[in-house]
Amino acid sequence: MKSYKTPETTMTWATLEQWHACAWELEKRRASSRKHELIRAHLCAPPFAVIYGCSNRGTLITCRFLLRYGPGQLGQPVRGHRQRAPQTPLIVAINNRLAQLDRFDDLASIPDGHNSRKRRREWPLSV
Repeated sequence: MKSYKTPETTMTWATLEQWHACAWELEKRRASSRKHELIRAHLCAPPFAVIYGCSNRGTLITCRFLLRYGPGQLGQPVRGHRQRAPQTPLIVAINNRLAQLDRFDDLASIPDGHNSRKRRREWPLSV
């Protein structure tokens, strides 16, 4: 498993759970402009492969909550300032991964041979 490093720190992580733990470690540091720079770097650090590699719903939901409502620099900014915020693409990727997991579970609950398994239809239908 590939290991990632938060820029300008000694923190390394390989999974979304470890990334989340490192985010809280950064948040615990005393207030300073350096702390805010490190948190911003940590928010920009995770590649989407880490998010899409996570299949634990609890971890995804916890990370999404942290990115939306977390303390200080971890939480998403107010409306009007979210477009360029580093949290926004992470929240979107987490929502997409949760939707993927929901689709996988939904498809797994449909028995073999059920008509819903053949969802693709060619349009226009030839008569």
